[in-house]
Amino acid sequence: MQVYDVASGTDNGRKLQVSIALREALDADRITLGYQPVVDLTHGGVVGVEALLRWEHPDLGPVPPPEVVAAAHAIGLAERLDLCVLRRACTDMARMRDRGIGTDIHLAVNLSAQSIEGTRLPPDGVRHVPPGRVALGSADPRGHRRRAHE
Repeated sequence: MQVYDVASGTDNGRKLQVSIALREALDADRITLGYQPVVDLTHGGVVGVEALLRWEHPDLGPVPPPEVVAAAHAIGLAERLDLCVLRRACTDMARMRDRGIGTDIHLAVNLSAQSIEGTRLPPDGVRHVPPGRVALGSADPRGHRRRAHE
């Protein structure tokens, strides 16, 4: 005999909703980023920014980044999400630089370990940012951190 768990059913329903809408959000370019400043505690100045994934589901509201990433992995869109985040972050950084903002700061972007380990991220993903100014990291337990344009 199996007992239905309402909480589990609700959780599975949400996962399905998020997964379906995530594909649509990627297709419609509705993934956004927020930026957290990285401050040099010695001098007190901003030395960089970390790109933070943001996505608002039309019905559920803001979806936490770990949930977005888990959904992307579950439906085979992790690398596509990574590329979307990387391109958006580099484009945003280039726009800031064009306005004279943050010309000497670095950009940190977290991606999946498979994207960092593999060669699937095209160089055009970081083309708008000067060499040595992009740090790619992973929250994966095996997480590797390296700089783009080495």
